Amino acid sequence: MPKIEFKQVAFTYQPNTPFAVKALDHINLEIPENSYTAIVGHTGSGKSTIIQLLDGLLLPTSGSIRVDENVISATSSNAQLGRIRSQIGIVFQFPEAQLFEETVLKDIAFGPQNFGKSEEEAFALAREAMQLVGLDADLAERSPFELSGGQMRRVAIAGVLAMKPSILILDEPTAGLDPRGQRETMQLFERLHVDQHVTVILVTHQMEDAAQYADQIAVMNGGQLVKVAEPAQIFANPQWLKDNHLTVPKTTQMAHELERGGFTFNPYPLTLEQLAVQIKRQLESRTQ
Repeated sequence: MPKIEFKQVAFTYQPNTPFAVKALDHINLEIPENSYTAIVGHTGSGKSTIIQLLDGLLLPTSGSIRVDENVISATSSNAQLGRIRSQIGIVFQFPEAQLFEETVLKDIAFGPQNFGKSEEEAFALAREAMQLVGLDADLAERSPFELSGGQMRRVAIAGVLAMKPSILILDEPTAGLDPRGQRETMQLFERLHVDQHVTVILVTHQMEDAAQYADQIAVMNGGQLVKVAEPAQIFANPQWLKDNHLTVPKTTQMAHELERGGFTFNPYPLTLEQLAVQIKRQLESRTQ
């Protein structure tokens, strides 16, 4: 049974006005429980609208979204949306911009308290979340605004994790980070997915991240869902990627160049490590 199911979901901004813009057109998408799904597409393809609908920040113009046994539709009440939001955590772009409390601990504990936890319970969840994201316990009483940029982002992510979401939505979570910060952030979410069995939905322009971490990739184009498949199937055709305004991962580019020189790849490599293993195997077979 899927964790999340979109059924014929459509959304129009400013409907019934001269400024109406259709952002989504009859989306049907299943996201299995404990899966890692990447949603990709060029700017304006509908990615951001999908995640705002999923958290109830917007309501569909038509169709419905089921999250476990709860349903989001055009007529959903605030109480219904509240039940869904309690299951979902969203890490937006530059989440550190949302920090506001006087201490790290209070900032991380704000979410759990807002959902009804006592101060003691919220602080315990906050300390646990600090450990999950690799923040030293002695930072708890520091002002979040005295920390480095990377530490501030970890505080913001910890604030989401302290609410114990079963679904984690990542909206360009590595934006503005250096390569090391990007790698560490994505590895953190991968550990949460594997160790905590969190269902992850990644919205990204980074095709390398989608290829490396996702179980399935949903490709959006012009408000429509044009393909849902495993990463190896999505990235096997560079021309199809270009036709849908997606960049080609560096590993994919290299593999296709090597195919012109006589190499073959099965399964198609998605990481440099996988590419290296297949190249090594084929070179060794040629020298035997």
